[in-house]
Parts: sequence; structure tokens; C-alpha cells
Amino acid sequence: MINELVSAEEYAESILNPLRKFIAAKKILHTWRSLVIDREASKEREESIKNKILNKILPIKVDHDIVNKNNKKICFKDHLFSKSKGGGIKEEPLPLEDGVHKSKTIFTNMLYSWLDLYDNGMQFFSIPHIRDNYVNDTTSIHWNYYLKELLILLNKKGYILLWGSKKKDYINKRHYKVIHSLQNHWNLFNLRKENEKLKKELNYNFIQKRSYT
Repeated sequence: MINELVSAEEYAESILNPLRKFIAAKKILHTWRSLVIDREASKEREESIKNKILNKILPIKVDHDIVNKNNKKICFKDHLFSKSKGGGIKEEPLPLEDGVHKSKTIFTNMLYSWLDLYDNGMQFFSIPHIRDNYVNDTTSIHWNYYLKELLILLNKKGYILLWGSKKKDYINKRHYKVIHSLQNHWNLFNLRKENEKLKKELNYNFIQKRSYT
């Protein structure tokens, strides 16, 4: 019985001893790290105190002259210059609107939508988000010109990179008919708008004449 108790104690000690050593080692390591951190912090504090004293005694060296802001003003011109690979310099007006609001960006985004929804025909221009975001924008007056240029470029180059605010993608000659259809529908849409406007004006004039008679 005694032998069994002794062997049980020895077994327990064999398990606990490594654990005690591990805990003791962790405490020593933690104490050593704290000592090193305190020592470094003490050095930094001493250095900081020395610098404060020296800054009060020694003059500050100025390595550069302070710019007199009253003499020069930073101005932005209303034109920018770009240089081609051949060395030629081209002058262009400086864009004053954000890239998202540029007429070509709006046109490109509209064109992306048309490529997805062209089956709608002329009803495409009456779709709420198309009407509100693109058609009603003042830059839509340039669309006819852009469409003509686009079709000419497709015939010449065979492909064009479109780069709007949504994505960038290539269109090629297989899109020619789809874009030509957009041009026709856009012209027809504008003609119908003009007709409606004329009808309203005629009705208004007719009512005015009747009121006078």
C-alpha cells in the first residue's frame, strides 16, 4: 500500500515538475522583457530631457529660405498642353467638370445600356433611369455627332475601346448594325419630340385665337 502511494506521488511529481519549470521560465522571460522595455524607455526619457535643454540654449538652424507668399500666387490656366510621341504640342481647353459628368462619359454609359437593352427599340429612351440620367442631360444634344463619329471609326479601325464610368470594353464591326439602329431610333425619338412640341404650340395658338374671337 505504501509503495503504491509513493509511486503515485512520484508519478504526480513527474507531471507537475515540467509544468512548474515552464511557468517559472515564462515568469523569468516576462520579467526580463519588462526590464529591457523599462531600460529603453529610460534612455529615451533622458534623451528627450537633453534635447529640451539644448533647444532652449542653441539657436535653430534654417537650411532654406522661407518663401514670401505675398510675391507669388499659384494660378490655374483655362488651357492645358499635351505632347504627342512625335514631339508636337497640342493646346486643349481645361475640363471644368468632373469626369463622371463629361458629355462623352454620359454618352458611353448610355451606349453600354443600349447594347444591353436595344431590343426595347425607341422605348429605350423612355425607361426611367435612361431618361433621367442620360436623355434629359443637356449633353445629349451631342449624341448625333458622337454616333456619326463612332460609325466612321468602326468602319476604319474595325474596333473601338469604350471607357465610361461603369466599365471598359471593346466594340467591333459586329456592333455596327446595333449602333446604327441606335442612331435611327435617336433621330426618330427627337423628331417625335419636335412634332409634339409643334402640336402643343399650334393648339395653344388656336386656343388663343378663339379666345380673341
